Amino acid sequence: MLDAFLIERDADDQIDQRLDATTFYPQSPRLYYGQTWDWWSQFIINPDIPNAFFKYSEQAQSEINGGGVIERDGGTDYIVFRYSDVLLMLAETLNANGKTSDAYKYVDEVRERANMEPLSTAKPGLGQTDFFEQIKHERLVELAGENVRFFDLKRWGMYGPQNAVNDPNFATFTVGQDEIFPIPQAELDLNENLVQNPGY
Repeated sequence: MLDAFLIERDADDQIDQRLDATTFYPQSPRLYYGQTWDWWSQFIINPDIPNAFFKYSEQAQSEINGGGVIERDGGTDYIVFRYSDVLLMLAETLNANGKTSDAYKYVDEVRERANMEPLSTAKPGLGQTDFFEQIKHERLVELAGENVRFFDLKRWGMYGPQNAVNDPNFATFTVGQDEIFPIPQAELDLNENLVQNPGY
């Protein structure tokens, strides 16, 4: 995800501003719960994942206590569905129906809000396949951390072991099991008619 934000610079030749709004990473100019990346790096468990989500963190209502973060009841609303998501889905649908030229304006609207060059200027005349690849990128940088990635990957036929080339977490994907979550034991205990999902 971090690399995706660095593919393209904005209209002012700066790093995509959505990077700092979305994630906390080694060169981040922001503080995370009042601390720099260098301070937080002592708690990194997996060095292959050198970032954390900044988006929706309740920093104003939290405190650091002995190396851990205590979350309070913050005042930031969690956005369930955003207009940018609607625009990008519309563009994806138009493209899938062979109306790629009509889809550009919806991607442009999302990009322009983030001070990115309009796609119609940066990459005019993309064919259907290349435009689809661009939509995948646009959805990642615009909607990262907003619980849509799972559904995107499923819709695109990328939720499975074939995605290991893009994400090493998929290397251990078990077909017939990992497409769904286990039913919590507490729910199974409450309803004897429930049967645990395969593989769990």
